[in-house]
This record gives sequence, C-alpha cells and structure tokens, in this order.
Amino acid sequence: MKYSTVLASSALMAVASAHTWIFQASVNGVDQGVGSTAAGIDASLAYVRVPKNNDPLKKLDDKNLACNINGDIPVAKTIDVPDGAEVILQWFHNKPDPKDDILDKSHVGPVTAWMSPTSSNGAGDVWVKIAEEGFSGGKWATDNLIANRGKQTFKIPAGIAPGEYLLRGEIIALHEADSTEAKGRGAQLYMECVQIRITGSGATPLPAGVAIPGVYKTEDPGILFNVYGQFDSYPIPGPRPFTGGAGGAAPAGNDAKPAGDAPAGAPPATTPTPTGAPVKKADATPTPAPAGEPVNDSCNNIKDSTPTTLDKVTVKATPAPGGEGGGTIAKHGQCGGTGFTGSTQCETGSSCIVLNEYYSQCT
Repeated sequence: MKYSTVLASSALMAVASAHTWIFQASVNGVDQGVGSTAAGIDASLAYVRVPKNNDPLKKLDDKNLACNINGDIPVAKTIDVPDGAEVILQWFHNKPDPKDDILDKSHVGPVTAWMSPTSSNGAGDVWVKIAEEGFSGGKWATDNLIANRGKQTFKIPAGIAPGEYLLRGEIIALHEADSTEAKGRGAQLYMECVQIRITGSGATPLPAGVAIPGVYKTEDPGILFNVYGQFDSYPIPGPRPFTGGAGGAAPAGNDAKPAGDAPAGAPPATTPTPTGAPVKKADATPTPAPAGEPVNDSCNNIKDSTPTTLDKVTVKATPAPGGEGGGTIAKHGQCGGTGFTGSTQCETGSSCIVLNEYYSQCT
C-alpha cells in the first residue's frame, strides 16, 4: 500500500485537532461514566489517571511512558471488571462530545492495550500486552478508532486472578516516524491508565511482562516506519498479546514475537522471523514537491527542527528488481535486510546502512 501525498499534506496541517486522550470506559456494554477529571468531573469520581494535557510523548526512555505524566498518582475510584469481559476505552480529542473529532486522520498507527498489577504502580517488568491492532485490509487501527467514534474495544484475558490492575490504552502515531525523535521527528505515543479491579473465580496470574519505558527502541521496525512509502504490512512493536488460559505467557520483547499484521497464509514461526516486517518495495527517485511549513506537531509547542516538505515524504515506489544488480536505490530507500531481494546499490552520495536485521537503508 502507498499512502498518497494527500495524507502527507494533511500531516502538515494537523495541529489543531491532532491530540487525544481517554475519558471513560464501558464494561460488557455498561457505561462506567466519565472517569477523567479533564472533563471537569469531581475528583471523587475519577478512575482514569489523567496527564496534564493531551500531548503525546516522544522520548522512548521517558519515565512517564507507562501511564503518562502524573500517571503514577492514584485516583479515587477503581472500576470492577469481570475476567474475560469486553472493555471499551473511549478516546476523545477535547472532551466527551458527539461532535468531537477524536484524532486527526493523519495520525495513523497501531492501537494497543496493556495490564499490570496496580501494586507495581507501573514500574519494572510488569506490563503485559493484552490486545493490539495495527494495519490490515488497507486500514490502520487509528482509522477504525476514528470511525468508531474513539472506541477502543478489546477483551480482558479470561481466567485472570482477581485483584487490582492498571489498564493502559496506547496509540502510536506514525505520521513523523520516518525519522527519529533525535532528529526532531519520530513516533508519537499517547497513553493513559485506568484503575480496574478484576472480579470472578479466575486463578491465572498475570505472566511476566516487559518494562515501560524499555519495551520500545528507536530503530524498532514498528517505531521507525515511513507511512508515506510503499508497504503491504506493518510490524506492531512490543510483545505478542497475552489472551489468558492455562500455561499462557506473554513473550517479552520484540524478538519473541512475529511482529504485527503479517499477510495471511504466512507459515507459523517457531523462531523469530521477519514475517511482520514491512514488505517494502525499492524506492525510486523522490518526486520533487513544493516546500511546506514546519509541522508544529511535537506537541510540546516546539517546532520541529527540520521542516517537513513533501519531497521528503512522497515516494514514487516501483517493484524491487531482483538481485543486487537491479539498479540503484534512492536515498532513504531500502537496500537490505532479512528476506530483501532488491538492489543493494545506493545512488551516488548515499551508503547502505544496517538499521536492524530486517531493514537497511540508503542514507
């Protein structure tokens, strides 16, 4: 799939309606009421740990990455959730309102859900992913989130032992993920934690998890990803979801999972494979386009140090020639990686740099 320059242009203008946060939840179809003090409710009614604003975080080692800024501060309420229940986390841009725009459509990316024991307060190797949605059928999870009016729907693992847990919703927006945070761009992460109490007769403890921050690395294929290029799948970063059941365990880290929404029919992986890595064609010469204004979308009211221009994100992609003698690759194009069969020869002035075992790029 190739995202057009329409999306690129939209990203240039997506400032006013870009950001989003969680306001409320429902359990098995029962609305729990607004649980965020950002909506002006009394603090005694709050069950969402509310950050200072709806801006994303970009530094992958930020200590606030677990539950956002102020996410280590408990709130008054904890909502009851039976094990195996269907839960909906409700995201809004500004406030709970039928006319709210939820999230700018340019902010495409995966949507995930996580759990950890409340007693940990989110610190340590305690986070277990329980649901994920990435890119499938030409649509991103965020496309579906917007279409569903901000409703992120998933199930709590069946049989989980009763107790108090933090339930973490997360969106990774990829509209600036073609480069890194250190270069003024990078993936943007939105997250909040809801205080829940699992009820029922389950006896399965939450398995060992991963640390947040720590689970994501700057050059993970699903963190450094060009949504404006040619791709057929997307590798959701982080461990594979734990869904419950006897003997279930959550693989820790990126290397323990087949990443993301791999094409149907791929053989089951018994060892780490690049199945979910982006199936990216060799990039041709970028199409020149008029320069745009800098995107004021780092969400801390700081302009990006590098202006976003369409000639940086618009790619005229062609099928990769077979073998290493199939022509030269333009700067920023893929030139290697596990399973890659295209040319490894970069255009004059560029070198093929290994970013990880699945992806090398002309830089």
